Amino acid sequence: MKFSERIGVTQPPALQVGSMSPELRTSLWNFIYTNVIDKDDKWQKKFNFLYMTHFKWRVDELTYWHVDIQNIKSCFFSDQAEWNQIYDLVDFIATHQWYFNPLENRPRNFCKAFNVILERENSGYRFVAEQLAPITNQDEMEAVQNAASIGNQQLASVSAHIKTAISLLSKKPDPDYRNSIKESISAVESAAKLISGEDGGGLKDALDKLKKHFPIHGAMRDGFLKLYGWTSDDGGIRHGLLDEPSVVGFDEAKYMLVSCSAFVNYLVAKANEAKII
Repeated sequence: MKFSERIGVTQPPALQVGSMSPELRTSLWNFIYTNVIDKDDKWQKKFNFLYMTHFKWRVDELTYWHVDIQNIKSCFFSDQAEWNQIYDLVDFIATHQWYFNPLENRPRNFCKAFNVILERENSGYRFVAEQLAPITNQDEMEAVQNAASIGNQQLASVSAHIKTAISLLSKKPDPDYRNSIKESISAVESAAKLISGEDGGGLKDALDKLKKHFPIHGAMRDGFLKLYGWTSDDGGIRHGLLDEPSVVGFDEAKYMLVSCSAFVNYLVAKANEAKII
């Protein structure tokens, strides 16, 4: 926060979810220019990759560095460049860091570096589990990140459910909120079953079995069973998510992702304490 913002002379920028300020756009461009497309001995290879894979431009039209970089810059700062298209490029570069990051003096983790910019400029998006997603609170980010990167191979499917939920929540241009919710609650069910060894039944049976190893507060248990019921039909299979379009949106999907991630982390921590995984 700037001095003038701290003393109330000016207001800090509003959270940017469906827009991108000139300051944010310029900051992202400066990082990309400095760390990705600044001229070096690999610039032709990198430009060829961007032309062919991201922009879908004709590679036979590559000319010279100063011309090609102006082509990309024009797309970045054009009046026709929508905020989501800029994030498309940022996401592409971060997830292909291995291709653009050959030099030792450049950031080793583009996702973390981009997150510094996104936080500083009050963007409504952050990289979580190496995916650009609309999650803004640091505690929420850490809960989801931890659940998406569980080290125990026994619980690999749990992390896979969380990563899929993130992907569906941040899917462009049309997020899939319903299936993101299903994946989030599936992560909880998968964690409970794998930790408890309960193959049959649903979440209730698995949580009941876990009570033999460590206590779970009744209100917490009942709360997640109700969430599970909200996303399930009577048979416990997630095909009965509510049909009303107004019921399921970003807020519900984000809430489920964060809550289910936190509960997964809780179950894993308790299981480690009880030495059952």
